[in-house]
Amino acid sequence: MTTAFQEAFEKIIKQKQILKSADERAVELAVLLPLLSSIDWDTTNLSEVYPQEGFHDSKDKVDYALQIDNRVRVYIEAKKWQKDLDPEEKQLLRYFIAAGKNKPRLGVLTNGSEWRFYLAPLKPKRKKDEPKLRRFLVLDIVNGKLNEVESYFWKLLSRKSILPGGGAISEGRKLWEKHLEDKALMDQLTKAWNRLAVNANDQEEVLSFLAEKRDIEVEEEHVRRFIKANGFLYKTVDVAPKRKRQLPTTFTLANEETVEVHSWPSLKEKFCESMYKRHPDIFADVVLNDQKFMDWFQKSDKKPKRFKELGDSGIFIKEKGSKDSIKTLCSDLLDAFDYPEKSLTIHINQP
Repeated sequence: MTTAFQEAFEKIIKQKQILKSADERAVELAVLLPLLSSIDWDTTNLSEVYPQEGFHDSKDKVDYALQIDNRVRVYIEAKKWQKDLDPEEKQLLRYFIAAGKNKPRLGVLTNGSEWRFYLAPLKPKRKKDEPKLRRFLVLDIVNGKLNEVESYFWKLLSRKSILPGGGAISEGRKLWEKHLEDKALMDQLTKAWNRLAVNANDQEEVLSFLAEKRDIEVEEEHVRRFIKANGFLYKTVDVAPKRKRQLPTTFTLANEETVEVHSWPSLKEKFCESMYKRHPDIFADVVLNDQKFMDWFQKSDKKPKRFKELGDSGIFIKEKGSKDSIKTLCSDLLDAFDYPEKSLTIHINQP
């Protein structure tokens, strides 16, 4: 392990407790930039590490763009310490799409502790299909093997590896192909496992094989009688099990009144109404001037299409939204009004 990387890592570990209650900027200053510096990026040189990189015809800005020879090579998006990154992947995908032909070939999403690495999305084969990020590696820098973590940082994110021919792209492709191979293998194993649950002949063959391995002398009739008496040996496991839909039932803000809801859009509207009632003097300034909320809120004399008014505030909120996007909106609003993340409790039904 290099001295610089070890020193950066040790400082991160010492500040874990502080980072738990800090914002995204703290993660950038205490985690992201020191680690980049330890793998040979000049974090004070804007021609190498450029913050808040914008896009043509878009209000979005990615937290950091790693550049070499005036060309962006990597996007890095940082979130709060140990924040759930699943709903944030859509944001990184949006950056790649906004960049168009000028998009880099690698992207990173991190909450300080977890680092996710992606190849840029490919153009879909069919027009109706959406582009998808290709996540090829997830590193846990706190709980993972530190030597392995540092090795991947040098292979995938160091300045040398990002140079043309430096190996980061080929390493990413290799890991992505391994991911696809592993997934295909797991699908095959699942199908074989499922077959044992419904095919008596396969079960007889497996049981006879196990008996032989254990030096148990049995005849076919013994095996059939055993299976008949004990039923199927295995339960079916779906390759992609369908999840029962989970919906919010109530939410509690700052340990005060519990509000009943019946869906994620319902939660979004009532939560925003609660925030407006708490901060009527500044609510409009916050949600109408912060880029994070531009897609969600509008102020108009007439009702905008597909928007709904929050009470009698004159502020309109978009009616629809996915579960993940609504959870992200709630989290961003808490942050904007200086509420701790844990001040909002969402109760989910148990289907």
